[in-house]
Amino acid sequence: MAEQKKLCPPAHLGSEISRLRREIGRLSPGRKALIVTLISLSVWLTWSAVRRVGHPWADLSNGVYTDHFSHMNTARVFPRVGRDLWRKPIAEQFRTLTDEEMKLLPDDLQVGASS
Repeated sequence: MAEQKKLCPPAHLGSEISRLRREIGRLSPGRKALIVTLISLSVWLTWSAVRRVGHPWADLSNGVYTDHFSHMNTARVFPRVGRDLWRKPIAEQFRTLTDEEMKLLPDDLQVGASS
């Protein structure tokens, strides 16, 4: 029966890791935070570039409604409505669209505005 060889890391790898730990230990907390932030940013950008999404902010026409739309709509209406945006129901603040007005809306908005 053939003897199986165990896979071991090269001998110098352990010393390289020790050296790297010592060098990282000498860094200031601010530099360590910067390194972690840059690593995190790199991972996030890679993940964002690799994943498949129809549109970066989603798209109502594909049947997807995300928090981005909610945030943007709130940001646009806040100067007009103020804090009542969260205090009063929407039905009390805005009038219901007529059937004619509904027909003038783009197809993807007609679905959301119909309820």
